[in-house]
Amino acid sequence: LASNLSPADRTALALRLRREGIEFMLGAYSVSVPASQIAHARRLLDASPDYPGGIESFSLFDRSTMGQSDFDEQVNYQRSLQGEIERTLMDIHGIDNARVLLAMQNSPAFGLAPAEATRASVMLTISRGAMIDSVAARAIAYLVAGSVRGLSAENVTITGNDGAILFPPQREGELSEAMLLRNDFERRLQGKAASLLTHIMGENRYAVEVAVDVDTSRVSSYDDLYGKGDQTILSEEHSSTPPAATTGGIPGLTSNLPALSPSPAATATSKTASTAVPQAARSLAQMSTRSIINYKPSSRRIKTVSAPVRIKQITVAAVLDGTYEGGRFRPLPDERLHAIKALLAAAVGAQPARGDSVEVQSAALSQPYEPSVLNPVDQMRRWLSEPIHMVIAAGAALLILVLIIWVGKRALSMIVGSRVKARSAEVEEIGVESLPAGAAPPALPAPSPEPTGADFDTIRTELNQQVDRDPIAAAEVLRKWLSNSNGGSSEVQERSTTE
Repeated sequence: LASNLSPADRTALALRLRREGIEFMLGAYSVSVPASQIAHARRLLDASPDYPGGIESFSLFDRSTMGQSDFDEQVNYQRSLQGEIERTLMDIHGIDNARVLLAMQNSPAFGLAPAEATRASVMLTISRGAMIDSVAARAIAYLVAGSVRGLSAENVTITGNDGAILFPPQREGELSEAMLLRNDFERRLQGKAASLLTHIMGENRYAVEVAVDVDTSRVSSYDDLYGKGDQTILSEEHSSTPPAATTGGIPGLTSNLPALSPSPAATATSKTASTAVPQAARSLAQMSTRSIINYKPSSRRIKTVSAPVRIKQITVAAVLDGTYEGGRFRPLPDERLHAIKALLAAAVGAQPARGDSVEVQSAALSQPYEPSVLNPVDQMRRWLSEPIHMVIAAGAALLILVLIIWVGKRALSMIVGSRVKARSAEVEEIGVESLPAGAAPPALPAPSPEPTGADFDTIRTELNQQVDRDPIAAAEVLRKWLSNSNGGSSEVQERSTTE
């Protein structure tokens, strides 16, 4: 019926299905119903799209839309499109929930103004221990842009449930770039540590934070290498200087003109003409020439940028939940903490030589389950509802009753015996103390004559009254009479005979 559900969404959906009497089966992240009830369950979801985790889809158009306005159709289309995109994003590993809001473009009336661009905002609920990096965020932006007509990836904004902007990436100078780089390192390492602790301790039984000190300084070095080989002309300069001025002839035009070549008709040359040519040749030979050529040796420059990004220190702090026995917290043993500490150091790449530190402590992070104390009457009723418990209770009650009777009877007999012993001791003590030392016991009175019938009835009546007044004393007298019947009677007879 539904998949990729968070625990809260799964519970809410299960309650709705149970309220409607639909059988269901819960999975790790899904809810399944029998095939015979799938149509009823889907109609329930379509009729209540506001439940947590309920996502609209194009199934909204399966219902009849007669009498619906164009505005209502546009709203349903936008809701359906948003729901389909949300469902697609929730299929990505590491995303628990997604919320998509589309701002569709509005075509202006008569086309007199430019149309507004379509925009989209996406908020992602990232799973614990997962991470959405810049590459994944860019892929999500292009996925959303490709699902909406007229939407470009530049108009998609993606944020996490912690408020961090995942796309587009923010670039605001070197400082901002360094902070983004540091946050990226911390999220990556914290995700690794959280994934490890989730498998060891379970969910919601630990807390871990990672701090990374990043060195983003860049050092550039230039190496100029000069080698042997062809030299390159850097500059070249040539100059010519004429000789100093010579003495001329008579001032005038004729004396300053160059000498004319002799005419073939002339047969004789003058002495002045023959000496003019050698003087001109000597003036040309005396001109000076100067050349300056600058050469540059061959060289090679190498630029080196050392350590553009370097991790200076990693600090990890983790708090682990302990055990609970009888509602009392007991921290994890030190051996267990040291083992987990070594695993965390290996997971995040901590190096003690670099100054990295990993601290692991055990503390109470959750409250143990303590069942509520039931009423004693309710506990007794619940216990007696079982037949075997009823038989045990009846037997125990009978045994207790017999024990009480036996103890009471024994206590009563002990009290009666103690009273009889006390009275007999008093009688014997009085009889012994009344006799003087060395005196014989008093003589018994002479036997009385035989009583008549009337006297016998009177004596019996008095004896009965005495017995009713003190039955214990009467019983003691009878006991002594019975014990001394033989010896006592013979002794009395002997005393009477002697007297």
